[in-house]
Amino acid sequence: SKAINNDLNPEWETAEVELRSLCRNLSDTVRVVVYDKNTFVKSELIGYFDVTVQGLLAASGLDSPFALKKHAKKRGEIYVAEAKLRNYTHIDRRIKDAEWKAKESEFYAYGKSKAVKLADKDARQKR
Repeated sequence: SKAINNDLNPEWETAEVELRSLCRNLSDTVRVVVYDKNTFVKSELIGYFDVTVQGLLAASGLDSPFALKKHAKKRGEIYVAEAKLRNYTHIDRRIKDAEWKAKESEFYAYGKSKAVKLADKDARQKR
């Protein structure tokens, strides 16, 4: 996200992240890392926390922060104002949909093949 200068309690702008760039499913763990951006020297790690996507969704809008840790010491807290999924379909559903489409296309291909054979047979009979 965009850096927020000179603020000990920053509120970051909403960020949209493609779920598949983070993980494969909602129960996979992702790591949220926070840095203190410094213009003159290398940015300093403030801390991080590990959470599942389900955990982020569950924490959305609650007064239940995630503890930022660095070297096992608490370095701050992160509140999740909002977390939601858009256009998400579970991988199992996508697999079933793909299998159905494959069967459907196989059915249509068989039907077209059968129609061609019948048309060919009909044309031969008319000769």
